[in-house]
Amino acid sequence: MIQKTVDDQKAIEERLTKIEEEKGKIMADATREAMAVVEKSKKEAEEEKQKVLNNAKKEISSLAERYRAQLKDEKAQLVKEIKGEMAVLIVKASEKIIKKEFAKEDQNRLEKAIKDELSSTKI
Repeated sequence: MIQKTVDDQKAIEERLTKIEEEKGKIMADATREAMAVVEKSKKEAEEEKQKVLNNAKKEISSLAERYRAQLKDEKAQLVKEIKGEMAVLIVKASEKIIKKEFAKEDQNRLEKAIKDELSSTKI
């Protein structure tokens, strides 16, 4: 009976040792799996971050290009308006100079020459 108790105790200790070994293996496997999941999550998060950054860069580039084109158009329109205003001012200044510098007869001849020239170029 004592021998049976000693044998049972050895069996229990051996079984307990095996259970502890299995527990260690299971814990090691679980730790590796958890670390793999964490690393995979970090990698996926980094990839998602890069996608978001790339999309933001593309959007910023697109907006910048759109604004550059808009500014170019506005500049062209302003230049056109300024040229038109300058032409009007030049004509008005020329009229004043012509009226002061030329006699009435000269003005009439110049006006007739301009009208004739304009009418001959209109086809």
